[in-house]
Amino acid sequence: MATLYENLGGQAALDAFVPALYDKVLTDDRVSSIFRSVGMERQGRMLKAFLTMGFGGPDDYAGKSLRQGHKHLVNQGLNDEHFDAVAGHIKSTLEDLNVPAELVDQVMGAAGSLRDEVLNKPEEAVAPQATDETEEPVAIAEEVTSEMTSDDGAGATPVRTPRARKTSGTGSARRKK
Repeated sequence: MATLYENLGGQAALDAFVPALYDKVLTDDRVSSIFRSVGMERQGRMLKAFLTMGFGGPDDYAGKSLRQGHKHLVNQGLNDEHFDAVAGHIKSTLEDLNVPAELVDQVMGAAGSLRDEVLNKPEEAVAPQATDETEEPVAIAEEVTSEMTSDDGAGATPVRTPRARKTSGTGSARRKK
């Protein structure tokens, strides 16, 4: 089964999508101020790498988790209205690039599922996990795979997002806040 990355057209599709998206975002008074102090060339590379990884392509993303990367923006007022504005630009950019509606729906489902991560909303409680008592506590990075199903019934689209997790000496996993 082809990945969303492959169905969208791979790297060439992201090379067209990311600059077109940022052209819209940077001219939108609702969200352009968020990017005022951002190096857009680097930001574009990071977004391409994140989307490539998230949509099932090669995993070359070495950036922060969405929570870590957006925390300072949330502290400066990033909210649901900003998220919705950018999501609207994602959808319209995909449509401008003549992406089929079923793929647009899958991308929008994936984007919507990341709202709480981007906006640093409280995480659901994490169940304790058994560990080997001889194991030393270590900080590890886990790759979390979320399965999402598009509204058109086309099936699940895996979207991977990096999250940081630290294990404590008590034998349970606790998320950093």
